[in-house]
Amino acid sequence: MKIHIFYTAVMDRAGKNITVGGIQNYLIGLATALREDVDEVIIYQGADIEFDVKYNGIRIIGKKNDLDKSLKKQIKEVFYKVNNLISKEDIIIFGTDKIAFPLKDFSKTISIQHGISFDYIAYDALPKIIKKNFFGTLYKWLQCYKNAKDFLICKNVVCVDYNYVNWIRTILPRKYSENAVVIPNYAKVSSENSINEKPIETIKILFARRFEMMRGVYILIDVIKALNVKYKNIEFTVCGDGPLKKTLEKELGEFSNVTITKFGIGESEKFNLDHHITLVPTYGSEGTSFSLLEGMAAGAVPIVSNVGGMTNIILDSYNGYILNPDSESFIEKISFLIENPTKLYEFSINSKETVRKSFNEEKWKNQWIKFIKSM
Repeated sequence: MKIHIFYTAVMDRAGKNITVGGIQNYLIGLATALREDVDEVIIYQGADIEFDVKYNGIRIIGKKNDLDKSLKKQIKEVFYKVNNLISKEDIIIFGTDKIAFPLKDFSKTISIQHGISFDYIAYDALPKIIKKNFFGTLYKWLQCYKNAKDFLICKNVVCVDYNYVNWIRTILPRKYSENAVVIPNYAKVSSENSINEKPIETIKILFARRFEMMRGVYILIDVIKALNVKYKNIEFTVCGDGPLKKTLEKELGEFSNVTITKFGIGESEKFNLDHHITLVPTYGSEGTSFSLLEGMAAGAVPIVSNVGGMTNIILDSYNGYILNPDSESFIEKISFLIENPTKLYEFSINSKETVRKSFNEEKWKNQWIKFIKSM
C-alpha cells in the first residue's frame, strides 16, 4: 500500500527548494512519519517545470498546472496526470480540505482540516456597508455552508483541533462527523535550558508570525509602544515577513530595543530558547498553532488570543495566558510578567511539560499510524 499526498506547493514550482509554511512543514513531517509503515509515500504538487525529486528521502512530484484556475481545479489537473500511479488499495490524502474534490473510484481518501479559516479573513474583506446589514450575515452563512461542504467531500477527515470538529457537530447531524478524528499538531521539546531558567536582567519578548493584520501585527505595534513608555528592561524580536513589513519598520523604527528579522527552517528553537515570552495575538484562522507549540517546547512563556485551536493548548495562568485579541489585554498580562518575573519560571516549566505530555511528535506520529491502519 502506498500513500499519495496532494497539495498546491510543498516545493517551489521548479522543484528546487522547500517553501516555508506551516502546512508544508506538516506534510513533510507526515510523509516522514508514515513511510516506515507503508510501501511508499509520495507528495504531488503543481509546477511550472515538471519534476520528480527527493527531499530528505521523500519523493515529491511536480506536474504542470494552471495557476489561474481555482485551487481545486489546480489539484485536479495534477491528480489526473498521476492517477495511473495510484491503485484502489492506496490511500489519498489532501493536504487541506480546501483543495479536496470527490473521487468516485477511490474509497480511502482523507482531507486534513487545519482549523477554521473563515472566522475573520474573508468577512473583513467585505465593504463596511455590506457587513452592517443583512447581506453581511448572509455572507457569513454562505461561508459556513461552503466549509461544511468541503468537510463532507472525503470519507475521512483529520482535524488539528477540537474547535473545528465541535463546530461541525453543531451545524451538521452527528452522523456526518463520525469519521472525523482529531490529531493535534506537535512540536519537538528542546533539550536545552530556556532563558527562563537563568537569572533575569532584561525581559526578551518574541513575535514570530507572518506580518499581516490577521496575525496581530497592529496589536504588537500597540504593545511595543505602550511597554516602552513603562519599562526600560525589555527587548523585542519581531520575526517573519509579509505585507505589513514596511508598516512595522515605520512604526517601530525609532525603538533601539526592537529587532525586525526572520529565521529559516530549523532556527525556531534557537530564537525561542533566547526569549522569555512569546506572543501569538491572532485575530482569527488558527488551528493548534505551530508557532505557539514551538515556543512552549523551548520554554518560552506564551501569551495568546482565545482563538481557534489555541484554546485546546493553553490553561490560563497555568502554562501561559489566553485572552481576547486586543491590545489592552496583551499589555496588561505582559506588564504583570515583567513586574513578577518569578512567574516566568513557573509558566515556562508548565508550558514545556504541556508539549512533552500532550503535543509531542511521537504521540502525533502514533495517532496518524493508528488512523491509517484503521482504514
